[in-house]
Amino acid sequence: AQASADVNVIVPAIGLSKSASPATIYAGQAVTFTFTVTNAGDDPLSGIALSDDRCGPVSFVSGDLNNDTLLDLGESWIYTCSTSVAADLTNIATVAGTDSLGGGVSAQASAGVDVIAPAIGLAKRVSAPTIHAGTTVTYTFTVTNAGDVPLSNVNVSDNLCAPVVYGGGDSNSN
Repeated sequence: AQASADVNVIVPAIGLSKSASPATIYAGQAVTFTFTVTNAGDDPLSGIALSDDRCGPVSFVSGDLNNDTLLDLGESWIYTCSTSVAADLTNIATVAGTDSLGGGVSAQASAGVDVIAPAIGLAKRVSAPTIHAGTTVTYTFTVTNAGDVPLSNVNVSDNLCAPVVYGGGDSNSN
């Protein structure tokens, strides 16, 4: 006589990706984090719990295609969270779930936000502070980047001296 028994060996796993939009902001602006949770294994997962160390509450948006509250194979569950950010940060999200045998799976993902503080400086110097009427003077304008990001389309104008002509300083010619 012969007998057989089948054993289903499961390999549960959960995946998490995270992005920030926009990823570059000014201090105090809002950022929306989008999280995508996937079933990276071969067994449906239940009790999906997603948290973020710097943004809450995290809200479910979509993805449970058959509305069974199980993260099935092939499903991607989307969550979002929005918050104001005052300084550069990289925050971490953690997702956890339970397989059909009661075992736990988890994953982490991070996303960074760059908070920029652009600033420009301007100094004006005259070639001679005291002159005779009708004498020409030269004004020299020095523009500096006092912030933390490159600046473009920099223009200098003066209400009494025009045109202001670029004299140099862009060391890498960009």
